[in-house]
This record gives sequence, structure tokens and C-alpha cells, in this order.
Amino acid sequence: MVSELGEDNVPGAIEKLLVIPSSPAWFGYPCCHQRDVGPQASSGACADVRVEEVSIPMGNTPFGFDWERGLWPEPYRNGVFVALHGSFYRANFEGAAVVYLPTDPMTGAPLRQAALPFLGTTNGSANPSLQRPSDVVFSPDGRMFVSDDYGGGVYMVAPIVGR
Repeated sequence: MVSELGEDNVPGAIEKLLVIPSSPAWFGYPCCHQRDVGPQASSGACADVRVEEVSIPMGNTPFGFDWERGLWPEPYRNGVFVALHGSFYRANFEGAAVVYLPTDPMTGAPLRQAALPFLGTTNGSANPSLQRPSDVVFSPDGRMFVSDDYGGGVYMVAPIVGR
């Protein structure tokens, strides 16, 4: 979602990761960016927007995600890993990284907190290997594969176990 004015000119604009509820919910489109934020927020129209589990700054662009299947050590066990493609409009594709989200052990839903850094950078500094992650996939044996559509590679990440 990039506005015609450019992503930095959309106050309060975020990208969301949320659990789709079983009961009806309103997600704010197209009037509200999030609860109490958007062109119609002053009228109170945005008060009932469903709150997201995780918000990601607009432009960091989550492309792909997958759940770790319980084979990795804490704190990564059963976490959701997200490939952030980064901003095309900022130097060095700022925001490009793989982040993880701890999950609720009972439901598997991401906890309502900020995404935590895992691989790459989110501050715009150059990374000599991973440039623009586009997907994250876990194999049945626990290895993570991260594709990079700008750098042209697929990277394998696996935990060191037995230490």
C-alpha cells in the first residue's frame, strides 16, 4: 500500500498482521488505517477497527511468513517468521529483514508486541548478503529457507542444537 504522495506522507499508515476472528470484524478499509487513525477518525468512525496483533511500518512490506514447527530452541520455538521486503523509496531498502514474532503457546497466535529482529537489518544499513527477503519457509526437519529476490539467492538457516 503506497499512496500517490509516497509512503512517508501517510500519517499512521501501517501494514498489519492479525488473526482473522471467527466472528465478524471491521478492519478499517478504506476509511481507517487503524483504530482512531485515518481520514474519518475525527468523526469516531475508526473506533471499532479490529486491533492488529502486530503492526509493521508502512513500506517495510511483509511478503512471506511461516511458523517454526517447534524444533528450534527458545525464544524462537513456534514463532512466526516474516520476510520484510524493505522500502523501495529509502536508501538500502530500509526495513529489509527477517523478523520473528513470539506466539501464544495455547493458540499459536502472534503476541501483541513489536516484531523482533532475527536476520538482516531494519535500519537501512547495508547488508552484504541478504538484500530483500521475499519469503520464509520451514522444512519438516526445521531448516528455514529465505529467498532474496533482489540478491538472487536462497539462504538456509538452521539452529545449532545440542549445546
